[in-house]
Amino acid sequence: MEQAQGCYLYCVADGGEEANLGRVGLEGREVDTIPYNDISAVVHSCPAQPYQSQDRQVIEAWVVAHHRVVSLAWERWGTVLPMTFDTIIAGETEIEARRNVQAWLGQEYSNLQGKLARVRGKAEFAIQVFWEPETRVGPIQEDSPPVAPCPPGEGSSGRAYLSRLALERRQNRELETMAQQRCQELCRCLQGLVDALRVESTRKAGPGLLTLMNLSCLVAKDRASSLKEELERVQEREKMQVRLTGPWPVYSFVNY
Repeated sequence: MEQAQGCYLYCVADGGEEANLGRVGLEGREVDTIPYNDISAVVHSCPAQPYQSQDRQVIEAWVVAHHRVVSLAWERWGTVLPMTFDTIIAGETEIEARRNVQAWLGQEYSNLQGKLARVRGKAEFAIQVFWEPETRVGPIQEDSPPVAPCPPGEGSSGRAYLSRLALERRQNRELETMAQQRCQELCRCLQGLVDALRVESTRKAGPGLLTLMNLSCLVAKDRASSLKEELERVQEREKMQVRLTGPWPVYSFVNY
C-alpha cells in the first residue's frame, strides 16, 4: 500500500497568487503556494507523517528552515499567519492533499481573513528588561521584622545560617515587590505604542542579572521607531538594561 501524502503548512499569506519560492523548505523541499480567493497557503509536499528525530541539531535545523520560509513569505506578501511547526494536511495522493488544503482554506476563510486583518501592517517585537538586583535593592529597612531567634542548642554557625536565610527571604520579597512596580511602570509607558502585549516566561539572563520582564509585542510598523525611542528613555531613567529585538512575523498573537 502506498504511503499517504501531505502538505506541510508554513503559513497563510495575504495574497491569492500562485508562486514558487524555490527549494527553501525543510531539507531543501520546494515551497509553493495553494491559493484560495485572496489568500494562499505556503506549503511543501511531503509524506503524511510528522517530522521526528532524536537528533537535536536536526530538529533545530528544521525549526530554522520553518522560520526562514515564514520570513520569506512575510517579506513578499507583507502579512502572514504562521503555522505551528509540523502542521501537515494529509491526503491519499499529493493532488488530494493539495485539494484538502484548499478545502481547509475555504472552510476557515472568514476566520483567516479576520486574523489577517488584525495583524495587517504590524510586526512582532520582543522586549527583555534586565537589572542587577544587588545594585537595585537597598539595605533592609530598619522597621523590618527582626530575624527569628535561633533555637536553643544551636551553635553560632547555625545562628549565622538562619540569619542569612531570613535576610535572603526578606530581600527576595522586596525585590519581587520592586520588580512588579517596574513592570507596571513599563507597561504604562508602552500604552499607545503597542496593540497587544503578551508576557512570556523569563529565562536566566546571566551572572548578576535578573530578567525583570520578557514581553512579546504586537506593534504597527510605523510605530517601531517610537517604541525604540521610548525604551531608550526607560533604560536611561530606570537604569535598567532593555533589549528590543524584531521586527518578526507575528507568531505570538496567532493561534495556529
